[in-house]
Amino acid sequence: MKCLACSNSIEKRELLGCVTCKGTYHYRCLNVTTAKFMGNFQQIKRTWKCPTCTNVTKRRHRNDDTPIKIIREESSPSDLVDMSCDNISQTEDSKEQLFPNIEHPGVPKLNTFSFSLEEIGKLLDQKLESKLKSAHICLATEIKQEFRDVLKNLESDFKQITES
Repeated sequence: MKCLACSNSIEKRELLGCVTCKGTYHYRCLNVTTAKFMGNFQQIKRTWKCPTCTNVTKRRHRNDDTPIKIIREESSPSDLVDMSCDNISQTEDSKEQLFPNIEHPGVPKLNTFSFSLEEIGKLLDQKLESKLKSAHICLATEIKQEFRDVLKNLESDFKQITES
């Protein structure tokens, strides 16, 4: 089996499978310590959901109308296993406290940006407006050319009728 996080082969003793989608992961790719994984192996194996499935579950059960909910509280390693995109800022802030000695040399640190829903909407509107304008111009040009062609055909037909 291959890990969905790193795409490497997984040994059976390192495998952590999602109970919802049956996706497989290395427990270390999910920032779970060996001690925690081995200590709670049976419980984790019976109940663990991958970040994608956890995110879908959390979105279904939310009843607020806020698109992004920022929670500022301390996380435990088990919270990181059950993390979702909804609380990623919490994870970024507290990972140094939780895992000060963990290094990921192959993974570059990403810059995080925060956009409001309104800003994303404006950007989307600008993109769509420019695409719509270019499509409108292209369509207008094609229609004009079609009218010219039809007009030439009509003129030609009219000349033939009047000459005969």
